[in-house]
Amino acid sequence: MLAAHRHFNPTPRRLALSLCACAALLAACGGGGDDAPVPDEEYISWTNSVNDVVIKDWNNESFAVRKDTGLIARYSDDTLLLGLRVSGNSILYNGTVVGRVTYVVSTLGNQITDFTCANGLEMDIAVTGTGNAATWVYNCR
Repeated sequence: MLAAHRHFNPTPRRLALSLCACAALLAACGGGGDDAPVPDEEYISWTNSVNDVVIKDWNNESFAVRKDTGLIARYSDDTLLLGLRVSGNSILYNGTVVGRVTYVVSTLGNQITDFTCANGLEMDIAVTGTGNAATWVYNCR
């Protein structure tokens, strides 16, 4: 015996209510794919640095350190540099100290933070891509 199959043909009002419910559910779950930057409160603030949470590398690119994990992130889009973290002011690569977050004087005469390699040279961090597909490398210059 064949079962009766009834097609749902919503009225415009039912359709509108269904769409509103779906939109509300997505918004509540963060399912909108929001690319808004992480608020500065999520990063470590560096006392006495005019750049607050931002740390500069040799190439003047901006990075920050996440409070929750200590991971270094590209500041513009919060791309995490997996394996590269800060503990205190030490920069660790997979647990080995490779540098420090140091205070320096900017070209404008202000105190800022930057990355310095363990050998005392400036650290340059090059990031390619975003999100989980990002790769990075650091060099001492």
